[in-house]
Amino acid sequence: MTNPIPARIGSLQHPTAMIPASSILTKKQSFVIPSLALAIAMNLALALAPASSRAAETKPKTGTVEATPTEKTAPNPALLDKLLRYPGNYSQICDARSSPFPAPIPGFRTLMHGEAGFSEKNILTAKKNRAALLPAIAAKLEKLDPSQKPVPQPPDPSIPKDQIDVEPVGADPAVFSTLLLSLIEELNATEVFPQLLAFEEKYHTSLTVAEKDSKLPLPQADGADGAGVGVANLLKENEDYEKLSPERAAEIERTTAVFQAQAIQRDILAVFVRAMRKDGFEPMMQSELEKTYGRLLKEKWGAHEDFSKYKSAADIPEDSRDSVKFDPIHKVAYLMWDPVEIPYTEETRQTILTLTQQFLASSKK
Repeated sequence: MTNPIPARIGSLQHPTAMIPASSILTKKQSFVIPSLALAIAMNLALALAPASSRAAETKPKTGTVEATPTEKTAPNPALLDKLLRYPGNYSQICDARSSPFPAPIPGFRTLMHGEAGFSEKNILTAKKNRAALLPAIAAKLEKLDPSQKPVPQPPDPSIPKDQIDVEPVGADPAVFSTLLLSLIEELNATEVFPQLLAFEEKYHTSLTVAEKDSKLPLPQADGADGAGVGVANLLKENEDYEKLSPERAAEIERTTAVFQAQAIQRDILAVFVRAMRKDGFEPMMQSELEKTYGRLLKEKWGAHEDFSKYKSAADIPEDSRDSVKFDPIHKVAYLMWDPVEIPYTEETRQTILTLTQQFLASSKK
């Protein structure tokens, strides 16, 4: 079968591999002691065993949410800033999409990544240095100010001039960026969710106030330029953009800026949900949010001429697997870069935040 879906030409894909932490179960062994001599021999052997072996036997079980890095792992903020400033992959997003205002929650993946993304080399570097990056990311999230505007960054010097498709510029490491959010996904960095929750609260507060007063500044973020996500219902019926009054043009410009800020906040929420779904976190899987997602997924893709034939991920043709995925929970194939849109409400936001807090608490048990 040929690929029924055209490939995303020049667009950035960031499939996130969710890597569970290792889980080492404490082994409990029962011995039948036939004699005192044997018991003494066994105790002596245990006492002489290497300390590392005994430690391995008593290592506690861990879940998908890994333990926070200890003080022994030195943070590497310089590497983090370098990755954000020079992510290594720069290409144009050609598959523009429109969403209604206010911005919905993409189910469940980020949409606002722009023309800069992480190269395979830099993703490997990040994963290799995960333990040093996590405390650096946590510290950065704690210090970030949503009101701080990004500063233009220098071009990536590693990109030859004859290979430049778009301007090879990453994100300002001093502000929140879609690249930082992508890195959290790439590293499955659920350890920094407490700090990301706190930042989302600050961002949301700033956004909510600015939504109500057009004179107030919107929260800032870098890395979304060229994301190709726009507002579907900006113009009124029979309204011509070229003939707008200056006042109406300013109103539309403000609405577009509000939408982009909303979309970035929704992406943060999507990152939380995606991590919980990947982990199979039971309260998430049984939630009304999950039921809404499944219903919208089936409504959008369930009757698709080709996708409806796929009953498992193995049924998807190999040349389509980069763009077509299969949801094993709802048994539906779908386009990865065209997610369902879950209407945003403050109640839905609070549901996601509460579930995320429960998810973090469950990892400590």
